[in-house]
Amino acid sequence: MMRAAAPLCWEGLDLLRKMHRLLWQIRLGRCGPMARGLAATLRRALPVRGIGPLTNIVLGAPRRAPSPARAEISGVSFDLDLSQALHRAVYLNLFSLELRRAVLPLLRPGDLFVDVGANFGFWALPAAHRGCRVIAIEPVPTTRALLAANAARNGLSDRVQIIAGAVSDSVGSLTVAVPAGESGQASVHPDAGAELESFTVEATTLDALVGEQPVRFLKIDVEGHEPAVLRGAARALRSGQVEFVRSSSRAP
Repeated sequence: MMRAAAPLCWEGLDLLRKMHRLLWQIRLGRCGPMARGLAATLRRALPVRGIGPLTNIVLGAPRRAPSPARAEISGVSFDLDLSQALHRAVYLNLFSLELRRAVLPLLRPGDLFVDVGANFGFWALPAAHRGCRVIAIEPVPTTRALLAANAARNGLSDRVQIIAGAVSDSVGSLTVAVPAGESGQASVHPDAGAELESFTVEATTLDALVGEQPVRFLKIDVEGHEPAVLRGAARALRSGQVEFVRSSSRAP
């Protein structure tokens, strides 16, 4: 039986490869209306973690698309660069589905929302849209410019304080490396062997940044530097100033 099953297994893999090649050729992966419709169908059919990467595979993981593309997510209009994986997942409304459903309803006007590693504003701007005061820290200049443009387009600039720099466990400077074409993976702990652009930014601590202000929600996504960020927030965390923390960490 094992000998009979092996050819079927290889035939199945070959069929999957052909299906993927076909989807790529017909350019569903260009993130047009057909891609968004298919993504919406998959979200309804498979409301589970990991649906974003799965859909990128089904759609052919596009690398080229009209730029900028615009999408409305959580009441906010974003300009996006569809050459980047994170932006494609946001365009297809497949990024952090479960967390958005849990977090956004908890936010109230006047709450302080601190976004460390704000990128183009995926979390910062919906929080501002709900009336929160937002401190958004983003070290990458081009990404920070997109964040500012998205905030202005939505009339949210007065609610979002954009900090050009990084957050760590001490005041000073940090060298940040950005993988080619993926600004969302900017890190002070880059993967070895990747094609990188590096630059130096000023760094501060969360304790220095927020002072005695109570923080309703603290989001940290800094590609492996999260432990240092939390060490620099020791006073705020001990005092109970921070009510909710969301950290997306990978080991440096």
